[in-house]
Amino acid sequence: VAAYSTRSVIKMINTYSGKGRDAYELSRRIPIPRYYKETGSELSKTEQKDEFRKYLSDFIFYKTYVSRKIDNDRNGELLKATQYSVLFEHGDDLVFANKKKLSTSSFSTFTGSNSSALESITNKFKVPVWLNDEEKATIEKMLRHNESAFKAALEAREEAKTELEEENKKKILEGKKPMTLSEKLILRRVLENIGGFYWSLTNNTRGKVFVKKRFGENSKSSAFDTGSNFSLDIYKNEKGELKGEIIRKVQAMDKNYIPNYKKQGFKLIERIHQGDILEIDQSIISPTSKKGDYARNAHNPNAPAMKTFIKVDSFTEQGKNIVVFISNILKSTGSQDGWFMFSNMQKLNIRKINLSPAGLVTYRSKVIGS
Repeated sequence: VAAYSTRSVIKMINTYSGKGRDAYELSRRIPIPRYYKETGSELSKTEQKDEFRKYLSDFIFYKTYVSRKIDNDRNGELLKATQYSVLFEHGDDLVFANKKKLSTSSFSTFTGSNSSALESITNKFKVPVWLNDEEKATIEKMLRHNESAFKAALEAREEAKTELEEENKKKILEGKKPMTLSEKLILRRVLENIGGFYWSLTNNTRGKVFVKKRFGENSKSSAFDTGSNFSLDIYKNEKGELKGEIIRKVQAMDKNYIPNYKKQGFKLIERIHQGDILEIDQSIISPTSKKGDYARNAHNPNAPAMKTFIKVDSFTEQGKNIVVFISNILKSTGSQDGWFMFSNMQKLNIRKINLSPAGLVTYRSKVIGS
């Protein structure tokens, strides 16, 4: 496409193609770009191809540009819209309690003898050991209510099914198409008949959410999920192990905010933003799609052997670890083409890279953590 993009050459290709000439004859008849106007060239056709190949290579290397944007701006989405009620708090540990209406989405499955919906909701919540007796009693009361609400829905299933069956009989007598009695339809009828709500209880930590300070002794605090990430701060703990802490933009906006690692006396080694370029071992990238490992196969000509340059797409906590999603730098827009776990970072010989607009290396850090 780059070679044969002039109108005259494209017209020539279309003309020969319209006459039924095969690909080999087209290749033989079409002149080499930059030489097709020269009738008395001293170079052979093979030499012309070599010269044109070098011209293209030099053009791509020196004149093409890499479009990339490092997201190191504190502005952006600070908080999510959903508000949570903080039921109990103990230091950085929080317990959220939200009153939710029973709906079809509250049930993963719904049969007369299946309570997996209740189990899936309650099993995600772990009763903290730091609760006092009064707080534990409050939690137990909420869990008992949840059990009663789901049990009532399950017990009302047969009655709702019978109602729908009777309505179907009437439809058939009237010559109308009957309803398909799916579990979702039966559940919808159950909820229309009994209504109800359940308590959504979740564990969280202050570092992952923004807590609105309480006003007054008896008022409850509110919490919001934080929005965009600002940076991934990398440090070493007292054992010399590489650790990371994600700083949110809402935290970066607070001039009085001190990251937890600094409170513990640890120093910042490196800061990574979304959009940064890293040099990384090709062998360690885990593809997120079976359709193709784009991140691993994309090799920048300036990268050392067995290395590749990748763009940091995003990073997020996963349990006690951090997963870093990476993108192929050849893509104009970000995407999650691969990932690696932060716990493996010290083994991966990762360096932070700065590239010029033409894709040339202008800075190459030491191996992070070395």
